Order: sequence, then structure tokens, then C-alpha cells
Amino acid sequence: RVGDEGAVRAAFRRPAHVVRVERSNNRVCALPLETRSAIGSYDKTTGVYRLDTQTQGVHLMRTLVAASLEVSEERLRVVTQDVGGSFGMKLVNYPEQTALLIAARLLATPVRWVATRSEAFLTDTQARDHSSLAEFALDEAGRILALRCVTHGNMGAYASAYATSSPVVGFPRTVINVYRIPLVDITTRAAYTHTTPTDAFRGAGKPEGVYLVERLIDEASRQLGIDRMTLRARNLVTAEEMPYHAPNGEVWDCGDFPGVMSTALRKAAWEDFESRRAASRAAGLLRGYGLGLYLHTAGAGTNETSMVEVDPEGRIVAYVGQQAIGQGHETTFAQLLGEHLGVDPLSVIVVQGDSDRLPPRGASTGGSQSLQCAGTTIMRAADCLVEQLLSHAAEALEAAYEDIQYKSGFFSVTGTDIGIGIGELGVVVRESTPEACIATAEFEGNAASIPNGAFVCEVEVDPDTGEVELCRFVGVNDIGRRLNPAIVDGQLHGGIAQGIGQAWLEHVLYERDAGQIVSGSLMDYAIPRADHFPTLELHGADIPTHNNPIGAKGAGELGCLGAPAAFMNAVADAIGTQEIEMPVTPERV
Repeated sequence: RVGDEGAVRAAFRRPAHVVRVERSNNRVCALPLETRSAIGSYDKTTGVYRLDTQTQGVHLMRTLVAASLEVSEERLRVVTQDVGGSFGMKLVNYPEQTALLIAARLLATPVRWVATRSEAFLTDTQARDHSSLAEFALDEAGRILALRCVTHGNMGAYASAYATSSPVVGFPRTVINVYRIPLVDITTRAAYTHTTPTDAFRGAGKPEGVYLVERLIDEASRQLGIDRMTLRARNLVTAEEMPYHAPNGEVWDCGDFPGVMSTALRKAAWEDFESRRAASRAAGLLRGYGLGLYLHTAGAGTNETSMVEVDPEGRIVAYVGQQAIGQGHETTFAQLLGEHLGVDPLSVIVVQGDSDRLPPRGASTGGSQSLQCAGTTIMRAADCLVEQLLSHAAEALEAAYEDIQYKSGFFSVTGTDIGIGIGELGVVVRESTPEACIATAEFEGNAASIPNGAFVCEVEVDPDTGEVELCRFVGVNDIGRRLNPAIVDGQLHGGIAQGIGQAWLEHVLYERDAGQIVSGSLMDYAIPRADHFPTLELHGADIPTHNNPIGAKGAGELGCLGAPAAFMNAVADAIGTQEIEMPVTPERV
């Protein structure tokens, strides 16, 4: 439970308005392109197991699998190469991975296994599946006085590794969203059912919180007769209030929520919407618009460790615990380190996914925190490396230590053109002092960053068939510093597609009495295709955070946070009722 139950109860005694909604957040599958797979092997001479498998970080997988084998972590090597998507689902240990290693030891031969798509539907952890009730107490002018909500998260038949964190940790962090809500009483409960276990999936409880409050504020707009944009603007936390201490215990360091919303509306040509609605009506179609504001809390508390090295060939090598699962870490981390050291990013090598080659500790990819956490430790390790090499540069250049400076990949003597490249120096130093050519840094910091944004969605509905068409989607996002804009856009595109997919098409269904899954194939479980989407119009309104030296806030999960609410609010506006749940199949419409 989060908040002040007594104060909220008092606030609900005599408010001008009480608005209440009950909403479901439907169960979905992650469905990465590549199904789970693994190769297990065992060396009887050394007693060491090797597991080649897809992960979101080899350190966590090694810890989990070693515990299930009842062996020390030193007796297990975990290797992860390219991963064809995960979205949280491959974060945890599955029974097959341990079973493969046992089989490899008993059979004295490597054993390989690849899941079929049918097996994936049955055994991959699923996600969302919340049933929630939320209430606003508002004054006469529509200002929110208090929020009271209860959510029940379906854990499945047993608790997976991070199952309870979605309703218990993620949901309370975002259910107040970007609004100035003085008092909250947030209750979360977890239930066991005869379904596949749930676990982390792109947002892990935070999309569920954002979705609930964005549907609630649209219902408040309807009941109070206040325009949806006006009601939101009246309750948004402003840039002048930052840093803002939210009633759920979070601290928001920076952001301009009103500016983000107004920019999104302007980019979406909101002032001309009624003419577009009239044109649709003339064609026999119903047109609606929806707004979905969101925030995320990303990057707090991780055990990430990074190493930076000058290798024997003079190349810069970064060793990171974070595992790329499709986000392009190899590109981003090389770019970051290249810029920081002043060397060509194309010459930087990024090593990940091998527990024997990485530092002994490391975090897993998740929570939209890779750049701000791993990136920060990479930069700190690089600074340590330069510091370690300064005395060696002085010796090589026959100069005093205090006269040596480092800039743009070179150590040089101040006031002269005498210098030596970091790679060239490293090759020389390795011959006598190899430990000076490698430096390690651990992540320090517990303050979360607050990426946020606004999505505007327009849909058309055919009243005869119930078919929905997505006509336009505009987003304005504040993610802090954008190191690689193309990669950021790719992350946003994917998250939006998954968020709209949940609202529009996707739903894991079970037979009520027997517990048999009835949407266990891609013939029964619908996912969006490329031709479901118009061009996604994305814009930046970035304010760099001061909570990490990069200024990055995170991007990977943002599309899943705001897109479902924007889409559902648009459909509700088109058909004239808020009483519709995800997914908006033609039958439901």
C-alpha cells in the first residue's frame, strides 16, 4: 500500500465531484521474433557447465541457473550472442535451461533445444492482466484533490522471478502520472490463477498505471463537462514546480509536462480536428481523437559494472554487463565512448554476453536504463583509464606529469605539438604494466530520471462492421539527451506498436473452467502488422536530466506507456462511450 489512507478517506467525504472507473488491462504475450533456445554443455575435467542462451544479462542468468543446479557461480559460464527480441520475457531462468545442463552432464555431450511457437505461447511468461478500480475526488473547478485506486495483478499459477514487481513496484510509480495529486491511496494485490505466470514486459506495471489514470481523467472530463485538454492542463505539474516530490514518494527532477502536451496538440493540428470529424461523418464513419500523457521512472538502483581497456592491438574495448536485445547497444555504447575519449567510434569494440569475459558483477537490461546506467559506468571507467595512463604518457613523452594533458584521443605535452595516441601508448604500456591498460567502474546513483511525453491518436470506426482504422499518431517525447536519434526513434516505434497492439488486437484467452489456453497460435492471437499503422510522427521536447552525467532519461519502454490510453481514448471518443475495454475487436465495438 502506498500513500495516506486516512487523509484520502477524509478528502473523499465531501468533495464537489467523485469520478470512478473500473478498467481491465488485458493479458498479452511478448512474442519476440526469436523463440527461446539454449545449448547446454559440461566439461567433466573441470566440472564447469556452459550455457549458451538468450538473456537480458548473463550475470543474473548465471546466478539463477547456478542456484537451480546447486553449484557455485564459478562453475557456470553463460554466453549470450545476438538476441532476437525479449521485451522482459527472457530476463528469467526457465526450466529448460537447467534441464539442458543436467542432460549434458548425464549424456556427456552438448544438448540443444529450440522452442516452437506453440511452446512459446504455453510457457513464455506473459504480462499485464490487471483488474483495477480508481476514483478521483475533485473540487468544483476540476482540480484533483485525491486519488484512490486498487489493482489486482494476475500472477498466474505461480510467481515468476519478477512477477510481483509489476503491480507492487511499477504500478504505484506511474498511476499518478504527470498530475498534481496531493493525496493518494494506492493498494495493490497479487492473485494466483490457473494461467501461465506473468513477469516483466516493456514497462512492468508502469503502463498499467498510466493507462488507468488516463482513462479516469477522460471520464472525469465527461462527467464534469470540462474539455479533456483543459482538465489535464489544470492539473499538470509545471516546470516551475520541479523538482517535484510526488505523493507516492518519487522525486521528479525535471520536465515541462504542459509544454509537451501543447506541442503534441499543435503538431497534431488539433484545432482542425472537428473539420476532419465532419468529413468522416459525411463518409459514414465515426472519427475520434485521444490523448495519452505518460511518465516513466527509469535508471534508479542497479549493480552495473563496466570495464574499459586498451587491448594488445591498441583498440579501445568496453566490457558491459547490459545485454543488447535489439536496441543497438553495440552502436550506442561505441558512440558514447568514442565521443568521450575523442576516438573514432567505429574503432571501439563493445563486449557483452559472456560471464567469463565481463566484470564479476553486472546488471541486466531492463527498465529503460541501459544508457544512463551502463553509459555512465563506461564513461567513469574511461576516465579512470586515462588517469592511469597519465604517468606512463609523461614517461613516454619525457615530460613532467603535470605538463601532460589528454584531449581528442591523444596525450600531449602542454604548449607543444608533442603527443602520443591512447592506443599507441597502451600497446607500449601493456608490455610492462598491463594492469594500467584496463579500468573498472561501478554505477553510483539511486535517483531515477523521468522520461515523459504525450501521444495524440486519431481513429475512424465503421459503425456497420465495428472495424477500427488508425488514421494518425503524433508523439512528443522528453527523453533527455538523444545520443543516437535513429535508435531512439526505433525504440519508440516498437513500443508504440506493442502498446497499440494490446489496445487494438492482442489478448491471451483461457478456457474458464479447464484453464486451457485458446489463443495459443498466431492464427488465434492477433498482432499488428506494418500496414495497420500510418507514418508515426515523432518529435522531441527534451530536457536533459542532472541525475546522470549523460543527461539521458531512457526510451525503450515509453511507447508502451502512453499509446494504449491514447488509442482507447480515441476509440471511446469516436463511438461516444467510455465503457469499452481493450482490445477493441469489431465484436466489442
